[in-house]
Amino acid sequence: MSVQVKLDKIIDALESVSDTQNAYYNRSTGEVICVSEDDFRLAERIEEGEESFDNLPQWEVSVIQDAIDIQNDEDEKYIELPTRYDIDEYSIMEDFIRSIPDVDISQNLASSIRGSGAFRRFKDTIARFGIEDQWYKFRDAEIKRIALEWCQDNEVPFTED
Repeated sequence: MSVQVKLDKIIDALESVSDTQNAYYNRSTGEVICVSEDDFRLAERIEEGEESFDNLPQWEVSVIQDAIDIQNDEDEKYIELPTRYDIDEYSIMEDFIRSIPDVDISQNLASSIRGSGAFRRFKDTIARFGIEDQWYKFRDAEIKRIALEWCQDNEVPFTED
C-alpha cells in the first residue's frame, strides 16, 4: 500500500528533473527521491566492489544507498516520476503562446521558440512584454496538472497541505 505524499514534494521533484536526473516515489515511506545518472553509476561500481562508501560524505552515502535500492527494487516499491521528456516544457510554452489573446505578443513568442536557443529567446521575449508572472503561473499550473495526473494514474495518495 502506498503512503500519502505531499503534492508539493512531487511538484518540486518534477521541477528538478533533468537530462541526467530523475525522481522516484517510494510507496513504503512516501518519500520522493532524486537520483542522477552519476549516482546510479557509482552505485553500480560499489555493488560490483570497484568502489566503496569509505570516502563519501554522509549525504552522498544516503543518495547512493537510495540508488542501489531503486536498482534492486524487486518489490516495486519505487515508481519513477515523469521525466523531463514526459513534462515537455516546449509543449507547455506552445500551449502558453496559444493562450495569449494579444496577437502581436503571441506571434512574437511563436517566433522566439523556433530553432536553436528557443528557451532563452522565449524567456527574453516574455521579459520584454512583461508577462513573466503570467508565464510562471501557467507553467506552475501545468506542472501541478502533470503531478495530479501522475498521482491518479499511479494510485498514489496525496495531500495538498
